[in-house]
Amino acid sequence: MKSVTRVPEQIGAAYELVSSFSKEEMEKLSADYWAVEVGSIYAGIPQRWLLVYSEQAFIREKKTLEKQIEMSCKQKSKN
Repeated sequence: MKSVTRVPEQIGAAYELVSSFSKEEMEKLSADYWAVEVGSIYAGIPQRWLLVYSEQAFIREKKTLEKQIEMSCKQKSKN
């Protein structure tokens, strides 16, 4: 049986994979998307994982992180 699913980064192997690639090492799919296919064995099952980088998602996540840092700094300065 074949299936497609999103692997959450809470799984250590997925986190390590995301951390180990830069978009420069990936194949450009379009103006804002890059990808790389990686073989993996997870829970004893051979798998093919596709790591996709989206420039738009990166910008969105960066803004969210900056807001969280700003809020945290404000909270600490109140204390």
